[in-house]
Amino acid sequence: MKNLIGNDIVDITDTILLDKYKDLRFIKRILDPIEIYQLKKTPYPGHLLWYFWSAKEAAYKALKKYDEKIIFCHKEFKVNILEFQKLVKKKIGILYYKGIKLNLSWKASMNWIHCHALFQNTKKPEKMITKIMKADQIPIPDNFFTEKETVSIYSPLSQAVRVLAKNLLHQNGLKLAEIIRLPQLRRFSPPLIFHNSQLVNDWDISLSHDGSYIACSIAKN
Repeated sequence: MKNLIGNDIVDITDTILLDKYKDLRFIKRILDPIEIYQLKKTPYPGHLLWYFWSAKEAAYKALKKYDEKIIFCHKEFKVNILEFQKLVKKKIGILYYKGIKLNLSWKASMNWIHCHALFQNTKKPEKMITKIMKADQIPIPDNFFTEKETVSIYSPLSQAVRVLAKNLLHQNGLKLAEIIRLPQLRRFSPPLIFHNSQLVNDWDISLSHDGSYIACSIAKN
């Protein structure tokens, strides 16, 4: 099995989000009792909540590639952030889901919180790259996407993050790469990388966007 990645970004420029920890109904729906206890103890509950959230979202994206039957119940994704004592730009942690372990890493700024989740094989990825940008900083070239790619593009943000992702792949040797999500009943598969119409198995990719920000993670196995 190859290494599987997931990523999630949360735009925290909306100050309402940093007060969301006061919504007890919401908290009890997405956090387990230990996480709720940690939220009550930290001096930064508004931020810690979205560290938890981004980790659960990122881990789900990674694990959905491992088992497409996984149903997303936030409380089942249990997050352990190592030493959340102060706000710093980088943090690491672990997430457990029914006996499965994923490695977590966060980056944060005044405007966003980003989490990268790795469901790791016995061998670490040869290369991992994550890029975060404001969506309005991404020019959208004409005729940039193939017909198969456009099927799952549903918003300006989903379009911008795909431009970012394709640019990253181009810079790493996949100049004709396509990012395709295959139709599956009522939804689409996780994003897949195709090159010269062939599925690329030694790379994995994850896309995310929220508010004004987009993020892409790619990994070479």
